[in-house]
Amino acid sequence: MTFRDLGRKLRAIMERGVLEPLPDAEFNDLALEVFRFQCVANGPYGAFVARRGVDPETVSSWKEIPFLPTRAFKSMPLVAGNPEDAERVFRTSGTTMGSATRGEHHVLDLELYRRSLQGNFSEYVLGGMSKKVRVLCLLPSSEVAPESSLSFMMDQVVRTEGSSESGFFVRPGGEIDEPAFFLAVEEAEGGGEGV
Repeated sequence: MTFRDLGRKLRAIMERGVLEPLPDAEFNDLALEVFRFQCVANGPYGAFVARRGVDPETVSSWKEIPFLPTRAFKSMPLVAGNPEDAERVFRTSGTTMGSATRGEHHVLDLELYRRSLQGNFSEYVLGGMSKKVRVLCLLPSSEVAPESSLSFMMDQVVRTEGSSESGFFVRPGGEIDEPAFFLAVEEAEGGGEGV
């Protein structure tokens, strides 16, 4: 199986919608398929699993899949393929271990990343509402912060779920544009609009 094959399979499952969760057995089978793929395609993860003495072929439940500590993402590229093939590399802020040791998330398929966000955000954050909502983001846009996955995700939300009054209220230097933000909140309150 290739990354693209697995991506197509995941997209098809996502197209079912978040209100049609996978039955437990189907979820388990999919998780094991992804796990086994990761063991082969993601060298550092495969080595980690082997050092744990785990044979991927004998794991029978997703609950048995070894998980990496988050600090691993700060020490090496963890990607199921060539890191140079990533469409985007998101980086952590470096607040925990300093800006010299920033974790990286190599995304090989931004469309798959978008789809994994969209249905869940729409249903579980916005409650499945069908009208556009004012989204006020206290973070920079992804144009200002291209290495921020949160900025990327909120750009997607603003684009697909946000009304025309939506926006980002953190300037390139990192300071909040308080006057613009408070004005946007007041306007929403004045119109009885949800934010």
